[in-house]
Amino acid sequence: YTLVACLKVATVTAVKTITLGQDIDYPPYAFQTADGELAGFGKDFADGMSAMCEDIDIKVVKESWANCWSSEGGGRLGAKLANASDTSLDGCMTYTHGQGVRD
Repeated sequence: YTLVACLKVATVTAVKTITLGQDIDYPPYAFQTADGELAGFGKDFADGMSAMCEDIDIKVVKESWANCWSSEGGGRLGAKLANASDTSLDGCMTYTHGQGVRD
């Protein structure tokens, strides 16, 4: 399990933007509504953290599963996350599995 917490600091010097990729084919955890909005548990969690933490702004963007995660070698980072020169994503969410392909 992952526990995410934010610490409030008396003086906030800058807001850090964190960009998280989300695929759209795993409802109710990650999906896209009929009007094109990203939705699901992960998006709700990210929005809640962004609202609670004055020093971060979490932006959730649509991203393909392959760019986030790979089942190669028992589970590895996908193409965008593994490429250190690609800074378009800070991380991905929502589906988590221990090892292997998504089932």
